Amino acid sequence: MLVYDTSDGTLIQPLKGHKDTVYCVAYAKDGKRFASGSADKSVIIWTSKLEGILKYTHNDSIQCVSYNPLTHQLASCSSSDFGMSASSNFSIKPVNSIEVI
Repeated sequence: MLVYDTSDGTLIQPLKGHKDTVYCVAYAKDGKRFASGSADKSVIIWTSKLEGILKYTHNDSIQCVSYNPLTHQLASCSSSDFGMSASSNFSIKPVNSIEVI
């Protein structure tokens, strides 16, 4: 994953952590962190200083990551499961199945 300066388009830093294509990125409303989800089945939470602070995996490629703007919880999902992280203690609550209606 590459991070660019939005004012002039210069490359700031490549981020290493994912082993495959990054499909999604979400930013926390407070600007202190962001998350990325990849085809390598992993989610990485990054700080605003571009440091990876937590990495966890799903059963399949990550399709979506999204922060709740009020609670700063991160939701992540693949085609077969999803998880919720609590920003206060970085715990992950996996949910093993998704009910299709």
